[in-house]
Amino acid sequence: MRLNLFKRLEDLNQVIGIENLSQSIIPALTELSQDKNWRIKFSVVEQFPVLAKQLGEAFFVEKLNPICITWLSDSIFSIREAAISNIKQLTEIFGP
Repeated sequence: MRLNLFKRLEDLNQVIGIENLSQSIIPALTELSQDKNWRIKFSVVEQFPVLAKQLGEAFFVEKLNPICITWLSDSIFSIREAAISNIKQLTEIFGP
């Protein structure tokens, strides 16, 4: 259910604002990004470029980038591979 919420984040941001959203989204993202089920974690990883685009560079760098970096050393290959793909997409969104 939480993953579906992240897919509608832009709409939610327009209603409650980024500050209120950040207070609820960071703990949920942190929890889901560390889930023991790799498929759930993978779904979160896949959402990060979309989240970055919706929330903006400053918010992403300050709040979400540390989560993204930890995936580069994850024990699951597909998570590491998706994290590398995210970095490529993030540079396309934000620039080098």
